[in-house]
Amino acid sequence: SITPAPPDPAVLRVAGDAAAMVPIRRAPSASATVEELQREGYEVWAMETTSSAKMLDDVEVPLDRPLALVLGNENEGVSIDALKVCDHHVRIPMRGMKNSLNVAVAGSITIFDVVRRKAEHGRGPSGV
Repeated sequence: SITPAPPDPAVLRVAGDAAAMVPIRRAPSASATVEELQREGYEVWAMETTSSAKMLDDVEVPLDRPLALVLGNENEGVSIDALKVCDHHVRIPMRGMKNSLNVAVAGSITIFDVVRRKAEHGRGPSGV
């Protein structure tokens, strides 16, 4: 993997106390993780600019079950195997020549929008 993850010391130093609040699981592949989450009742969205991706505003946020987001790195995106098993491919509306965002920005925009839409229906941020 090109992206370090806990227990990498640099990641733990940056994450601080938040590292203890987020459950971390290892899996053989992103697609295996998606399938595991789906078995546990999650709806899984791949945040990607595929030709089949729907705009974020056009995808209904699940109110009756938790949602998991799959975000790839800026160079390679979400793996083809993971894309095949995700429930939806979702893209953030953008203008201009560039068709992608930094993964942290894309994640932040998406999480904000999902939490906002769940709150409109009286649902709290848990299970996002």
